[in-house]
Amino acid sequence: MNASNQSAQPGSATTSPSGVDSRVFNLLAEAVRSLIGGDGAAAESHLNQALAIAPDNPVACFLLGTSQFQQRNWIGAEHWLRRALSIRSKPGALEYAESCRQGESELAMIEYYLGLSLKFQRRYTEALSHLDRAKLIAPHNNQIQGSCAVVLQHLQRFDDAIAAYEEMLAHDPLDLTTHLQFNELLYRQGRDERFLQSYDEAARKAPRSALPLNAKGQFLLKAGRPQEAHEAFRQSLQIAPQDAATLTGLAHSLEALGDRAGAQALHNTSVLLHADNSDTLVACAGFRLRSGDPLAALKLAARAHAVQPVDQAALAVLGLCYRALEDEREYLLNDYRSLVRVIDLDPPDGYADIEAFNRDLASYLDGLHSDVRENFTQTLRGGTRLYDELFYNGHDLVDRVRVKIDDAVRRYIATLNVDAAHPFTSRRTAAFSYSGSWSSRISGSGLHVNHIHPAGWISSAYYVAVPEAAADRDTQPGWLKFGEPTEDFDPSFTSRLTVQPKPGRLVLFPSYLWHGTLPCHSPQNRTTIAFDVVPVRANTR
Repeated sequence: MNASNQSAQPGSATTSPSGVDSRVFNLLAEAVRSLIGGDGAAAESHLNQALAIAPDNPVACFLLGTSQFQQRNWIGAEHWLRRALSIRSKPGALEYAESCRQGESELAMIEYYLGLSLKFQRRYTEALSHLDRAKLIAPHNNQIQGSCAVVLQHLQRFDDAIAAYEEMLAHDPLDLTTHLQFNELLYRQGRDERFLQSYDEAARKAPRSALPLNAKGQFLLKAGRPQEAHEAFRQSLQIAPQDAATLTGLAHSLEALGDRAGAQALHNTSVLLHADNSDTLVACAGFRLRSGDPLAALKLAARAHAVQPVDQAALAVLGLCYRALEDEREYLLNDYRSLVRVIDLDPPDGYADIEAFNRDLASYLDGLHSDVRENFTQTLRGGTRLYDELFYNGHDLVDRVRVKIDDAVRRYIATLNVDAAHPFTSRRTAAFSYSGSWSSRISGSGLHVNHIHPAGWISSAYYVAVPEAAADRDTQPGWLKFGEPTEDFDPSFTSRLTVQPKPGRLVLFPSYLWHGTLPCHSPQNRTTIAFDVVPVRANTR
């Protein structure tokens, strides 16, 4: 008999060091272990036993709320978190929490998860009230502050969201994630007068850190401002002379300015100093390939893949090296005909045909695209992309199509022939999760520049609305293309495969495959849902 069962026997109650019935204490400990191990059912069993003994235990209610939250049962999470909050405010509960040395941090987390549970039900005003309370209790918790900033954007309170990010950066000027989200918001909302200034302010506040200057340089490279990027990286290198990201950034800026010899020297230095850094190796491999030395590039890309086998950028460059050398391994790695899958989905429940569903879905998504222009760091040009996760975020029509997408992804994975030597199929597992999901909308002459998805295993495009012009099979306007890398590579790397977009069509493919879209000159919207899938391994504890 295990300890938790033994302690729960009638008449065996003792008191733990925290003053809690030892049976409850042990059951809570077992529940936490189960939650950490990903076994929600076992956790809830322990917690229900604890509540049978101590119905007003706020920790048990809080843990039940977080368990329901992990299962994305937002209503169930709200119920248990509200109960925990109610108990927590009763006379005597404060003394209990303080005896457990949790006190304010426990209350902040109850308010925080309750706020998120409401956010995911799209009850933004209520969500913000609880997140604000959590922020008052834990004013320097950037996780709470960041969630407040996202909810404020949902409420179209962009000035307040900007102020929230500024407050976060005032507390922690080296929080690069917040810098990124802040500057993306400024750019999306057309606040150009303040764009990138936060990095300069951070550099003044933390003069011994190279982080803000390096991050600013990366932004400037994306903006096509290599001279300014060069200056930012140069200043960063004075602070951290051997920093891998700075050396690579400075090399990229020199290459963009036409100084290939200087760029090569910096890449060589970086590889010598950071021989096991896959980012460094991939950057140098790309430079060597662009310089006409595919053999040297292949060695570097292969080394990067050996260091980090799931690095999607390493695989993308490796495929280009094979292609430049006319090596048949390109077809084994990329296998466009087999690994790129086109699936026309059936209509979700409640709809007789996919066309009617997509008309409703397109109209709904249009209402969410409230930005002035695209996310600066993304690949979209001439359109907008939603800033918050799309899946599991209270969007009814999205949830309906996601059920169909879940099934399509499951079937796609099941058809993969597992090859232990293949970097894509060797990762096959029956279980999967989404590492990101979003919606993009393009109009006019917008497009997606060529890119890969570094955070995925399987990537995608689901077409919600497509311009009528895409029906032209000769010029293929707006079509999805595979195999063509970013424009700084040799233009002889043309596309290997194109796919026609159609409303209701889902395209699945390996995340390391280069892909982009052909421009489509049309006033009609091209609206998509996209996501990245990652494999989930069984817990082997």
